[in-house]
Amino acid sequence: MPPNRQLQQRLLTAAVLAPLFLGAILWLPTVYIMALFALVVGQGAWEWSALAGMRDASQRALYVAAVLIVVLLVARLLRSPLLLPGLLTLATAWWIAALGWIRHSESAGGVTVDGRGVSWPLALAGGLVLVPVWAALVVLHGNGTAGVWLLLTLMGIVWGADSGAYFAGRRWGRHKLAPHISPGKTWEGVSGGVAVALMIALLAAWFMGFGWANMLGFALLAVVTALFSIVGDLFESLLKRRRGVKDSGTLLPGHGGVLDRIDSLTAAAPVYTLGLMIQGIRL
Repeated sequence: MPPNRQLQQRLLTAAVLAPLFLGAILWLPTVYIMALFALVVGQGAWEWSALAGMRDASQRALYVAAVLIVVLLVARLLRSPLLLPGLLTLATAWWIAALGWIRHSESAGGVTVDGRGVSWPLALAGGLVLVPVWAALVVLHGNGTAGVWLLLTLMGIVWGADSGAYFAGRRWGRHKLAPHISPGKTWEGVSGGVAVALMIALLAAWFMGFGWANMLGFALLAVVTALFSIVGDLFESLLKRRRGVKDSGTLLPGHGGVLDRIDSLTAAAPVYTLGLMIQGIRL
């Protein structure tokens, strides 16, 4: 597809989905948000099953069902005092391990296409990617008006980091971040993305009435969240190269699959929510 045509499709899809998504967060009750995000996770699980090497439709459907059953179990226990911190900590540990995988693959000169069948460890990892992001987003949204604004700020940090990295990378990018995994990303882009994310977080903190001490902690959390969002993006790129595909799916014209849109969020949301809890913000 010509680049201009693809860009037009991306902009049109974003113009349709963004207002619907923001409207749902602002006006739908949390119980409906739980169901909506579960649908997104289900589609993400379908795409992840292919990246893990599953080809049979019935096998992939069983995988989706298993992930959604775990989501349902987590939903029933979400207010347990130990479940959420434990789940978010486990997810954060997973993403640190994923960073190690990314660095190892990059230092090895790239990723070899693997068509040998199902990688069950990778299939299990899908649960650590998809379930915690659902829990983090739902808990944020369920925390009243303050939680909704914290959730919107998370989206702003992730989208700001992505957009800032894109434009800064195009304008000043010289030093490649991970040329064997994602050739378009640069260290200059990372700097630009983090800078935009930080500005968004500071504006949001001021709007929400944070004191200076809380604002400083929130700014640090925004930087960490933006960096983890890049890890999520890189890891999905690694998986796609491993399977020899350009996109995780074809559901969203111009964008690819659901995972192509939420890859950054899957890593950022658990880290962000855990960081809020560490800073004493009740969720």
